[in-house]
Amino acid sequence: MTDLQQAERASRVRSALMATMAVVLIINAFIAPGESSTMTPALRHGIWAAMIVLWLIILATGGWLQMARSVRSLMNDEVAMANRAKALQTGFWAASVGGVALYFASLEWTVSAHVAIRILVDVTVAAAMLRYAWLELR
Repeated sequence: MTDLQQAERASRVRSALMATMAVVLIINAFIAPGESSTMTPALRHGIWAAMIVLWLIILATGGWLQMARSVRSLMNDEVAMANRAKALQTGFWAASVGGVALYFASLEWTVSAHVAIRILVDVTVAAAMLRYAWLELR
């Protein structure tokens, strides 16, 4: 398999993984904020934070650091970098609008800070990943 074929395949896999993980994050944002789990809170929150940081790194860098440099450079061409920039813009706007929405939601419903932050982070990272996946797969 040539470098170009590897890059094309890895780019599609990356986009599909981002779309899938974005759906998982959105579901997680509205199902998991409660305290019902067999894990200790520190472990549950630590795993969540590690997952978010991992996906932010993948979104910011293009990920796939284990691949050959030549394949990574083909994957992370100007189009992919422009798509990541647009995805990060989407994440910014989703965070801003989501923050305002959570502010007004907190006037009606009691929402703890850690639940609100978790929902906001899950939804905004998901929005950025969905935008990136959509731009890459079209």
